[in-house]
Amino acid sequence: MRWKFVLVFMACLLSETVMSSGHLQLNRGTMSAGGRFKMPYKYDRVGRQTISFREEPEFSYFVWDSLRLIGSAEAELSLRWSSIYPLTVGAFRWGAKLGAEYLLPVGLSIYPAFGIKGGFRVKNTLWDQTQGLLELSAGILWGVNEHVAISFGLPMELAFSKQFGFESIEISPGYLGVVGFF
Repeated sequence: MRWKFVLVFMACLLSETVMSSGHLQLNRGTMSAGGRFKMPYKYDRVGRQTISFREEPEFSYFVWDSLRLIGSAEAELSLRWSSIYPLTVGAFRWGAKLGAEYLLPVGLSIYPAFGIKGGFRVKNTLWDQTQGLLELSAGILWGVNEHVAISFGLPMELAFSKQFGFESIEISPGYLGVVGFF
């Protein structure tokens, strides 16, 4: 019974209709909307560990074929703990970013993506705790059909502030997102 399920699954996965339907329209004038979910993990010198839950809805417009300008917002809630302190709810943060991303069409409905974004993040709604952000990302979009893609990636984010200058570097273990093209 299992081999029949595996055989049917592989036939659907490799069929011509599945492979040909995932070619995204990346032409000039195309727009997209979607979002990414990240779970960055941080460990600092004091021994505090932090895991965050960050949602980033985004909207983009293709200014040239395969090159899109992106605007995104973000909201983040973090949990902190250490061997001394119990589990506590950390900071709530929000912010916005603008940037560009290049999608490289290589066939088989897979599109490597390389991007850069700049923006800001406000901690705990206090404007004096605002950070400037620079994000570099590399990822893959997998076209499910010509209008929907699933995105995976590895972003690296540099944070700066007026008080401390360079504050931190954060490499997320990855992100997962869904993007719709129209």
